[in-house]
Amino acid sequence: MPASIAIERNNVKVIGKGRQTLVLVHGFGCDQNMWRFLTPYLDQHHRIVLFDYTGSGKSDASEFSVERYGTLDGYAQDLIEVCQGLDLQDVVLIGHSVSAMIGLIVSMQVPTLFSRQIMICPSPCFLNDPPGYLGGFDRADIERPFAVLMIDIDHFKSINDTFGHTAGDEVLRAFGLALKSVARDNEIIARYGGEEFICALQNVDAEGALSVASRVHAAARTLQAIGRPVNVSFGVADRDPQGGRDLAALIHQADLALYQAKSLGRNRTQAYGAPQG
Repeated sequence: MPASIAIERNNVKVIGKGRQTLVLVHGFGCDQNMWRFLTPYLDQHHRIVLFDYTGSGKSDASEFSVERYGTLDGYAQDLIEVCQGLDLQDVVLIGHSVSAMIGLIVSMQVPTLFSRQIMICPSPCFLNDPPGYLGGFDRADIERPFAVLMIDIDHFKSINDTFGHTAGDEVLRAFGLALKSVARDNEIIARYGGEEFICALQNVDAEGALSVASRVHAAARTLQAIGRPVNVSFGVADRDPQGGRDLAALIHQADLALYQAKSLGRNRTQAYGAPQG
């Protein structure tokens, strides 16, 4: 990989002065900004490297893929590529939380990369096992309901062909704003590609996801971007009570349900595994 790709993808920043290089690596759920209170005490005597994991902070989120980042190995590869992009060796790694474990993976793969490794709040297991071990998450946190909603604007090619690509872009923009207007705190909405959108629903089962789809349907009917109703199709998949489906599987299953919805006539919602009709 060319050095510039990792530097740009991971929003790499190099500050400070000094012979010793420190690589500060954030944990999940935050970004390099978490170090802002510490760097003023370090940058007078150290060269400091900061970056955001792909999918965090100001990284290039379009580079994120479940295939790469479904395990810690993908994040370890980010760290390796950032260090290689800056031609680093024998640096001091300061890893927070899960990045302590990611750094350990990297140190086994590239032993010459770190001279020392400082682990802040490391945890070999993030699941609580009371009373003797607290890893950060209760089993209920992991097994709580979770659903994915795949959304596709029906006959979008026809919109582009009939009204032009500018009108098509306006439909996408208006639909995105409509989605945002009905989203709640436990709903994460993003454009998935082309005219397809995805909605990740925390603490929501299949029935709740169908209710979200009904809200989005109602919002879509109010759009006036091309002077006629905008129809949308939905595919729904939810995690079973034992947490048996990972995110990649949920997305795939919701996508299959979306395909079923479109094959059954479009402008409808189909749950994965539900009877067709």
